[in-house]
Amino acid sequence: MKKILNSILAIALIGISSIANAQTAPTVTTTSLPADLANLVGEAELMADLVATARSVRVILGSNASTGENQWVTANLNGIATSAAIAQAIVDAKASIKVSSASEEVGINVQIQDANQRISVYGFDTKVPVMGRGGYELPKFSIKLRLEWEVLVAIRNLRSVKVTSFDENGRVNGTKYLNINQNGFYFESRMAGKVMLELIDNNGNIAIYDLRRGGAQGTVTPLTATTTEVQIENVEFVTDKGEINLIPFSQNGKGRNVLGVVILTKPTTVSIAGRTTQNVSAEGFKYRKVGDTTWTTIKASANGLAVVPFSTGNWQIIPMWGSGFTEETLYLNPDRG
Repeated sequence: MKKILNSILAIALIGISSIANAQTAPTVTTTSLPADLANLVGEAELMADLVATARSVRVILGSNASTGENQWVTANLNGIATSAAIAQAIVDAKASIKVSSASEEVGINVQIQDANQRISVYGFDTKVPVMGRGGYELPKFSIKLRLEWEVLVAIRNLRSVKVTSFDENGRVNGTKYLNINQNGFYFESRMAGKVMLELIDNNGNIAIYDLRRGGAQGTVTPLTATTTEVQIENVEFVTDKGEINLIPFSQNGKGRNVLGVVILTKPTTVSIAGRTTQNVSAEGFKYRKVGDTTWTTIKASANGLAVVPFSTGNWQIIPMWGSGFTEETLYLNPDRG
């Protein structure tokens, strides 16, 4: 029995040893993202970087009943920007205000700055003064700090910065160019970890980073238009043909007229047919050679047909209609004139 227990204990110890040996070190991931962009892969990462680089707190009090001029006051942060450290810095700043009515709200605005006085985190609160032992005093403020709408990314010598957003299926649903100046570009904090970032420097070099995937570097795929089909709305082209059909779309007898273009490399007699989609026949046609400024008219048959002998060249033809087909009604947008 003792041997059996020792065997079971040995097996158990082997199992524990195996579990312990199976544990691995944390995975270290690397990215091609430059250090100045590394905090843009998520809002938590952005906040982490901003908290780590915070150096001072700016505070100002304001009120509709204030008298005199209110001033921003600044206090340095000691160490990392914890909630307690920021609260202490606000106290150390000794922001004050004079009011003509103690019944009006007093607001406090707080800004967190880095070593270059860039504002990246802010918050505010309002309180009504209360009567204390020594007179009116301000209650304790409750300030929730949040990311600034835009943060300055200090990458210089840029020609343009574009972000691209995507829908749930990974398809592009919008693009936007960001504001840039000599100090860098302004990145909207809500975009962190959600967009593709494209930087073009003053030399035309392009760098693309997918912030949705930890800043993985994107590639540029050059594409050239080689085969293109072009259609011009309400224009019908024919080349070296003896007929052309001009058929405008019609609804309730209204629509937009069409233009016919006949391209001829030799003299050709062309049969012209004009009839709307509602089976209204053209009463005639006007035509001219490209380069001429005057039109020649010809009457059509009852079924909207006419025959014209054209010389070599490019010709334009427009059907003429009676009361059965008129131009569609125009409604001007009052906001656009």
